[in-house]
Amino acid sequence: MSCRDRVLDVFVTRDEYDYDETWQAPVWSIELRTVAGATVAAIVNQNTDWIMQADYDTDLTLEVGDTVRIGATSGYTDYSTVLQKVRVADMMRDVQNPAGTAIVVNFASTVTFTDPAAPKLIGAAPAAIGKDMFCYRLSTSQNLTLPPEYLYQTDAQLLAARATIAYDVHTSWATTTARRLAYPLFKINRWLDGNGKIRCNLDHGIKGIHWIKLCGYSVVNKQHAGFHTAHELPADDWIAMHIDEIQGRVVSNNRHANGAFCVLHMGGHEHNEYGTVEYHKWDREGLCTHTMDGESTVRSLDLRFVDRKGAPAHFGRIHLWFKLMVAHG
Repeated sequence: MSCRDRVLDVFVTRDEYDYDETWQAPVWSIELRTVAGATVAAIVNQNTDWIMQADYDTDLTLEVGDTVRIGATSGYTDYSTVLQKVRVADMMRDVQNPAGTAIVVNFASTVTFTDPAAPKLIGAAPAAIGKDMFCYRLSTSQNLTLPPEYLYQTDAQLLAARATIAYDVHTSWATTTARRLAYPLFKINRWLDGNGKIRCNLDHGIKGIHWIKLCGYSVVNKQHAGFHTAHELPADDWIAMHIDEIQGRVVSNNRHANGAFCVLHMGGHEHNEYGTVEYHKWDREGLCTHTMDGESTVRSLDLRFVDRKGAPAHFGRIHLWFKLMVAHG
């Protein structure tokens, strides 16, 4: 059978995945303090950029660079970026109890505040907790200890019920008690696998490729920590896209961009939406065109995305539109 040339439209995205975010745990606001030489987390009822799990049995599994948001249908924050992760030796509570009665908290049994200026430690050593616990510094500051006002009427009710207040009771994802506690934290899922690749299998009728053209791409939920963290976290305003089956022709003084199929602009501060970057670029004539040296038999496209240091790029989600001139038959 003879082959004839045709132009194919190829859309590349992740093949299958469920949700863009994963629920982690309820959280509240804390401050880090040093008590008897140990780092402790004080639970505070004020704006702070530090958070910690508010339920002993439900752990946060976050790393520096992760993108998170807090809250659900009853109210929610914009996205934030995790800037720091610290293990704490113990927990203490620093909210005031005007009635002077016991407060039940999730981290231990009962703690009584006899002197509001000298909060009690919950346990005296890490062994009292029984497991490693971590707190996290975010790129934004908010008060996550104060629950929604309609859930309490007095300060005493707030303090007595903060660790057990449930909301979003009727939503489909709130399937356990822990999921209904204020404030739920959600983490944006890492979209690519560990090596930062996406594979797109091509039509078996393709006998050769004459040229391949990138016409457009969209970036969704890309990490954006803000101006004030530029000294802590790379902005990744560009990433290099390599196609394993094609020797790219990009020439660069950055060795990880050198030899790439193309370099993608990832948006900037002006594309910040809800704490993340949303960026789209399209050109019918092509943003980048690669002409093959003779017909190349390629059965799939394996796309790799790396940052300025050569590590798998972290950019939320990405979708790409190609046109291929192929010999088909």
